[in-house]
Amino acid sequence: MSAADPGALIARLAAWAPAQDDLRAAVLIGSQARRERPADPWSDVDVVLVTDAPRRYLDDAAWADALGDVCLSYVEPTAVGGFEERRVLFDDGLEFDVAVLPTAVQELVGEPLEPLLAVLRRGARVLLDRDGWAVDLLARAGERSASPASAPTATAFAQLVADYLHHVLWAARKLARGERFVACAALDGLLAVRYVELAAWHARAVHGTAETWHGGRFLDAWADPRVAAALPRVTARCDDDDLRRALRASLDAFGELAVETATALGHAYPRAAHARVAELTAAALDR
Repeated sequence: MSAADPGALIARLAAWAPAQDDLRAAVLIGSQARRERPADPWSDVDVVLVTDAPRRYLDDAAWADALGDVCLSYVEPTAVGGFEERRVLFDDGLEFDVAVLPTAVQELVGEPLEPLLAVLRRGARVLLDRDGWAVDLLARAGERSASPASAPTATAFAQLVADYLHHVLWAARKLARGERFVACAALDGLLAVRYVELAAWHARAVHGTAETWHGGRFLDAWADPRVAAALPRVTARCDDDDLRRALRASLDAFGELAVETATALGHAYPRAAHARVAELTAAALDR
């Protein structure tokens, strides 16, 4: 059997789910159900399964054989919500991501439920709902708008800035001692993630942007145009000269965005610390 296309897989899933006695709910989410930014030829199929037996779906991928010819599969944390998901790649190239939630999730109320409501607000389709929980949750998601993301506190802002400044210098010193891969991984990994996190705070504080997604998704649509424009400058090849160039550019781009964010939020920016880190970073890069 092969998962020929997303529609065929979704149809098989809708037929398969009611036959699984441990499943309480199955909800299609993501681009295949989303109203804004719907599926395109590169989209996968995302589903939430609520089950009495989460380990059945997380410990073994054998159950997915009923839905298509499995090429590979593994488990990782969900992007939001703090759960786990099994990711499946079928032989025909279709990706299938399954967030596995324990039945106890049906008892969540208030703030712990908000990450799930935020996902459902973008679009969802109920495939199975034995207890009426999924339909009720969709109704609640539609009844009220998403709460605006809270602005970072002065402490949270200072923490992000210090984290970023420290790791710019740390990466520069790793490069100075010849640890090119470690420096490159820090620049294009941790520092890039922190830069995008700051970009979301900046978009909300400076531009009043309501939707900033997560993990940098659709960054071109919501971030200040300078953020996307800077990406080629603040990332690098795993090459000494290019890493030196990019680390300097990264520090400058982050500082510009961070100062504007701090001003908009009424937080202090550690200009003296930034200047000292810039000096120390330059010393390491100019060794």
